[in-house]
Formats: sequence, structure tokens, C-alpha cells
Amino acid sequence: MSTNITNETVAAMLTRLTAESGKTIEQIATELGYQSPNPFRLMLDGTVKLPIAQIPVQAQVLGCESGRLLRVALDEYMPGVVDVIEECLEVTYLTEQERRLIDDWRGQKHTTA
Repeated sequence: MSTNITNETVAAMLTRLTAESGKTIEQIATELGYQSPNPFRLMLDGTVKLPIAQIPVQAQVLGCESGRLLRVALDEYMPGVVDVIEECLEVTYLTEQERRLIDDWRGQKHTTA
């Protein structure tokens, strides 16, 4: 069964990423193409869901992995759908950190063999 890999809501994740970015809400809203910061503010407080189609650009503007943001959004908005996608496509989402750990492990395995 799929579990939220960050234990954060989308709103909490967006709020944290906004703070970590060092950008103002207005700057982020402008980079996202909004005429006003209000739509982004509504996502930050959880009143409005983050549109799935906007995840790549949101992730880029906020400096996070798009796959991680997508996973958190899908887990919150459509529980269980990630499990179905992974099963049907025979893939498992890995974070960048998890991929690096696997690559490091593979590299160590080749040097010791």
C-alpha cells in the first residue's frame, strides 16, 4: 500500500518549499504565470488543490523533485492511485536520494567483486 513519502500534506509541502526557496509568495506566483498571488496563496493554505498538470512547473519554481511533489499530491488527492500506476506500469517511484544510494551500492558491489 502506498504511503506518503514525506508525511506532509501538499499545502504543508508547498509552504515549506516556499520558505526554503527564499522567494516571496508574489515572486513565486509571478514565476508560475499568475496575475495575482491569490491562487498560489489558496494552494498554500489548502483551500485549493494543486493542479496535477502544474506539478512540473511548480516543482521547478520551488526547487524540488517533480516526482516527489506528484507522489505527495496523488497520495493526498487520490489515495491508492500510485499503487495502481506502479503495479500496471511495473515501476516504483524512487527519490533522487534513493537512486543515488542504489547507484552508490552498485558501484561498491562492482569494486568488491
